[in-house]
Parts: sequence; C-alpha cells; structure tokens
Amino acid sequence: MNDKKGYQHIPQIFFLFITFLTVALPIRSIPTFIELLIGAMLTQAGFVTQAWLAVNMHRHWTSYYKWLQKGKWSWVKLGIQMARLIIAFFPKQQRFLIIDDTIIYRNSKKAPGSKINHEHGCKANRPKYVRGQNWVSLASVVNQGFIRRNPAFIQNDAGGRQHQQIGRSKSTYSSHTPSLCC
Repeated sequence: MNDKKGYQHIPQIFFLFITFLTVALPIRSIPTFIELLIGAMLTQAGFVTQAWLAVNMHRHWTSYYKWLQKGKWSWVKLGIQMARLIIAFFPKQQRFLIIDDTIIYRNSKKAPGSKINHEHGCKANRPKYVRGQNWVSLASVVNQGFIRRNPAFIQNDAGGRQHQQIGRSKSTYSSHTPSLCC
C-alpha cells in the first residue's frame, strides 16, 4: 500500500519558510495569507482571482479582496520578515537584489494607483503613453540547497563580447557574477 501524500516532493524547508513569514501577520490573517500564497504559486500569473480558482478556498472571493485592500496587516512588516528569512536561512557575505518594474494596464481611472505612464517597451501598435498601475518588484538571489542544476548564463565583458558559462563549479565564477537560482 502506497501511503505517500501528494506533497511528498515539496521540500520540508518550504513549510518552515511559510511559518516563519506568518509571524509578521495577525493570527486571524494567517489562513487567508497561506491560501492566497499557495494559490498564487500554483497559477501562471499569480493574480488573486486565479489564486482563488486554483485552490479550494473556504471563503467567498470578496473576502480575500477585502483582506488585501483593507485588512489589518502590514505589507511592510511582512517585507521585513521576508528580509529576516533571507538573512537567517541564507547567510552570505554578499547579497544580490533584483528590482524590476512593470506596467499593469488598466482602463479605469478608479483603479488604485492608476495613472498615465510612459510605455518604455516601444512595442509596435502600442501607444507611447498608457493608463496603468506601476508595480515594482524586489527579489533576492539565494542558493537553493535542495535543488541542484547547472546554471547557464551569458555575461558581457568590458569589451562588449559575450561569454557563455555553462555548468561550471561555483569557484570559477567571478566575484561580481551573481549566482543563479535555476
């Protein structure tokens, strides 16, 4: 008889990470946070509606929307707890942060933070200025001890020539080259 559960391939440390993050939330918010987090990870885009559809949620979808918009939790405290998690579980002397911004197109002027933005992508058949929300993401590059893959990336040298490094040991990377999470 095979008594293994469907979550057998999920690294145990992942559950520890979620528990660590919930310290920053009010107790009443923890189930909602976990449902949305798991749902967002299971979807392609990570939007709240898709997260709600991906997981068998216990509440009506408006409850999750209201929790995100007006809930008694602080995204700043959650961000600080995430930084503590990275420092505690991935100790390094040197850290790499990634900042990215993107425009989420909105037609409504009533959407929170919706305004006219310059479209830097310069795509064909697109206007130069668009209405939307500007989302900024911050990520940290960490080593994954539970998954081993050979990273492949292209790096430009000072002369503009490209060098491809595939599957080399960590010691052969230059000190300014970020380690990849593949």
